[in-house]
Amino acid sequence: MPDNFLFSHFQNNGEDGLHLAYSYDGLNWAPLKKNKPFLSPKVGKDKLMRDPCIYPGHDGRFHLIWTVSWKEKGIGHASSDDLIHWSEQQCIPVMEHEENAQNCWAPEMIYDPEQKEYILFWATTIPDLFPDTDYQSDTGETGQGNNHRMYCTTTKDFATFSQTKLFYDPSFNVIDLNIVCDDNRYIMFLKDESNKPQTPQKNIKIAAEDGRIVIIAAMNGFKTEINLLQIMQKRIKLTGSTLRSRSLDFKKRIASNLIESVWPLLETGKIRPVIYRTFPLSQAGSAHQLMENNEHTGKIVLDLN
Repeated sequence: MPDNFLFSHFQNNGEDGLHLAYSYDGLNWAPLKKNKPFLSPKVGKDKLMRDPCIYPGHDGRFHLIWTVSWKEKGIGHASSDDLIHWSEQQCIPVMEHEENAQNCWAPEMIYDPEQKEYILFWATTIPDLFPDTDYQSDTGETGQGNNHRMYCTTTKDFATFSQTKLFYDPSFNVIDLNIVCDDNRYIMFLKDESNKPQTPQKNIKIAAEDGRIVIIAAMNGFKTEINLLQIMQKRIKLTGSTLRSRSLDFKKRIASNLIESVWPLLETGKIRPVIYRTFPLSQAGSAHQLMENNEHTGKIVLDLN
């Protein structure tokens, strides 16, 4: 395991630029430079720096690529020897050839040692290009919603680039793809961005073979669609549970087990709850509104002090 970790990220809409944080264990993070940006965005009409990806290049430099805009057809690039002093920024027009391209989001890269070139890949929606998976997202510029696929280009020097081509089509709205090398194989991580059908189908896609899925809530309603073929192929066990109908004695046993087995882990910090946002009690209404929007990940906390 590395002695330390570096995390590149953006804040708010990405208008102030590149932020960096460090960690010694991958769990506890602290901002660098008092949480001030290391690099301000200069390219693109919107001049944003969202989704910053830093890759240690084989030329000895750090290469940074990022999302420059919500709607433009290029991605940003800059390089640095020390993560402090950066080269002149450029906007690479990777999708300018596609008249109907809606965006270029969340770029990442990896190095191909055999071809001695970098592969840059990102998510783009082109309306009507994949009609079978239109209308599976409630976000986007058109009525079909976002329907991303992954596109790529290659470069040896970040001065000339190959013709953009389709990189990966998983037959659903995909974004935030990343690839890491693990000894003699490559592992791909990605996000299914579709929200129609809702969560159950996503859980089936990411479940391991012979895995088990336990449904304990239905925040988006009790009716949904699932792919039975994937359940059969992966030999998935799908079950459900709820405490509401269980006896008081059963609930007491669960509470007792939590106090005995889980509470000590919370006290020692081995388990850390994910806190999305904390509100003072006077803003309880805003906290409830945020919860009702159902766009958060983690706990919404009311501070009673």
